[in-house]
Amino acid sequence: MAGSSPAKGNIALAEQLRMRRRIWLAVLVLYATGGVIDGAYRLAQPPAAGSRPSVLATLPVAFCAGLFWPIDLVARRLLGPG
Repeated sequence: MAGSSPAKGNIALAEQLRMRRRIWLAVLVLYATGGVIDGAYRLAQPPAAGSRPSVLATLPVAFCAGLFWPIDLVARRLLGPG
């Protein structure tokens, strides 16, 4: 292997790892943004008729909805009215 040095391979590998980390960071930021939006939607949602939940009672539901927002979106679509 003339012209190829181990240093160039290490640099390419380091660059590949750096790019992979950036992609995962972008995915994590997008997921967290979706979770914050879904959790805020749950907190701002009006309470069901006849119930008087306090903020402390709706906070765990909003947190779980924010954590598992992709499943929440599918469930809302399947279980929603209409």
